[in-house]
Amino acid sequence: MTGADGRFSRRSLLLRGAGAGLLPLVLGMTPDRSERGMTNLVVFQSGHGGVPPEFMYPDLAMLDGGESLEYADRVVRRGALERTVVDTRASVSPVLTAAENALTDRLVSRLNILRGLDVSFLLSHNVGGCLGNFAANDGLSSDALKERGFPNDTIDNRLAWSPSFYNDLKGVRARSLVLGSPGMSWAFSQPKTRTGVPQRRPSTYSTRRVFDMLFGSDTASGLPNRWAVDRARASFNELIGKDAWVSKSDRERFSVHLDQLAEIERRVRTVPACNPDAPSVDTGIAASAAGFRHSAAEMRTVWQELNALTAVTLGCGASRIITCNALADHMHDFSGEWHTEIAHGWTGDPDKVRLNWQAQQLFFEEVVLDLALRLDAVPGQRGGTVLDETLIVWAQECGPVTHMNASVPVVTLGGAGGRMKTGQYCDYRSKVKLSSTDFLVDDNYSKFDAGLLYNQLLYTILETEGLSRDELVSASEPTIGRVRYATGFDDHYRSAYAMASERLPFL
Repeated sequence: MTGADGRFSRRSLLLRGAGAGLLPLVLGMTPDRSERGMTNLVVFQSGHGGVPPEFMYPDLAMLDGGESLEYADRVVRRGALERTVVDTRASVSPVLTAAENALTDRLVSRLNILRGLDVSFLLSHNVGGCLGNFAANDGLSSDALKERGFPNDTIDNRLAWSPSFYNDLKGVRARSLVLGSPGMSWAFSQPKTRTGVPQRRPSTYSTRRVFDMLFGSDTASGLPNRWAVDRARASFNELIGKDAWVSKSDRERFSVHLDQLAEIERRVRTVPACNPDAPSVDTGIAASAAGFRHSAAEMRTVWQELNALTAVTLGCGASRIITCNALADHMHDFSGEWHTEIAHGWTGDPDKVRLNWQAQQLFFEEVVLDLALRLDAVPGQRGGTVLDETLIVWAQECGPVTHMNASVPVVTLGGAGGRMKTGQYCDYRSKVKLSSTDFLVDDNYSKFDAGLLYNQLLYTILETEGLSRDELVSASEPTIGRVRYATGFDDHYRSAYAMASERLPFL
C-alpha cells in the first residue's frame, strides 16, 4: 500500500510483515520531546564471510565528479549516491538493493556508504569490535590474543550514561537495549563513572521480555515514597562510619550494588509516555528453535517483529539507544555449516560467493532498511520523521576478506537530527598498497589499500549524538577504542592515528 509518491504509507509500513499489534500506539503518539533536541542511535552488526568489494560497494565511477580532499597523507573522496531501477528493483550496489518503493530516492538521500575504515591488526572473530571493544575477540591471532587483556566499554554505554545525551530521563525506561545474540555491548561495572570491570551486557531476542521491561506494569504506583536505595546507602554510611575495618574492596562492591539498585529503581518509577498493546507473539521462542539459523523466513520474522517494537520504543522515547547483534543470523536457507562451507569456503566458488553476498543483501533489505522504513513512518518532533532524528549504523564483522578487518563496510541511514550529512559514498582509502602475513591469513587478497582508522568512525558517531570532545578523549584515552598495529603497519597508519579523534571527512 503506497501513496501517490510511491512511498509506503504509515499504516502499511507498520503492518509490513510484523508489529501489527503495535499499530494503534504509533499512529497516535505525540510525546513532547522537541525541546530536548533528541537523537537516537541504532547499531546493527552482521557476521562474516567477507563480501567482495564489487558486490558491497557502488561502482567507483560514482566518485567521479565528486569531492576529493588531501587528508592524513591520503586523498579521500566522496560522491553523491544515486539509485538505478531495473524492473521493480532499486540498487546502489548489489548488496544495497531492495524493492523500488522501499529503497526510494528519499531513503537513498539519507544513506551513507563508508569505505576504507580499518582495524589495524588481525582482529579476526570478534563480537565487540564494531562498537569499540576490540578485546571481545576469539584470540585467533597473536595481536588479537594480546588485545583481550585490554577490555573497555562500548560506545552505546558511553552514550547511555552521558548527561549530554540523556539530559532528561523523563519517560526513559531503559538507557539502552541490547537485542539479538550476546557479546556486542559492554559496560563498566560502574558505568556512570566508567570505572570498575568491563562486563558483557545481557541481550535478548524476546519481544515479550523487551516489552515488559519498557511498558510493563512495574511503574511507580504502590512504591514507598522514599527510595529503598537511599535507606540502604544511609545504613551503609552509618556502618562504615562506625567500623574502620570495612575493606576498600567491600566498600567498592557495595557502592556498585547501590548504583545498580538506584538505576533499577529509577526505571521502575519512570512512567512511559506510551501504552501500546503487547506483542502477539514472543520472538524469543522462534529464535531459540533448532532450525532458526537455517531459515531466512524465520530470521526475517523475528527481526521485523523486533524492528516493530524498536519503532515504538524510539517513537515514544522509552529508550534511545538500541544495539542489534545478528552475527550468527545469516539470511539464508543453507542446510550446511555456514562458517566453514560459506564464510571460509566461498573463495573461487561462484555459487558460494553469490550465497554469501546475497545473505548480506537480504539482511540489508529485510532488516536494516525495514527498520528505516518503519521509523520513516513515525512522525518526529521537528517536522520530519523519527528516521530524521535517528542514526542507524550497519557494520559487518570483517572487511572484504573473511577475518581481515581492513575496510570494514559501514552503512548509515537517517539524519541524526540534521547532525550528519547523508546521501554519500565516501572512500577513505589511500593508494598505498599494504601486505602482511600477520594481517592476511587465509584468503586470496594479498594486498589492500590502507584507509583511516575505524576508531575515527566511533568518535564521529558519539560526536554526532551530542557528546563533547571533553567527554570523548583525554590524555589517558586519546582515541575511542584502543589502537594496535599489525607488524610493520605503524608507519602507514601514523597519520591516520593523528586524526582518529576528529570527525570523519564529509560527514
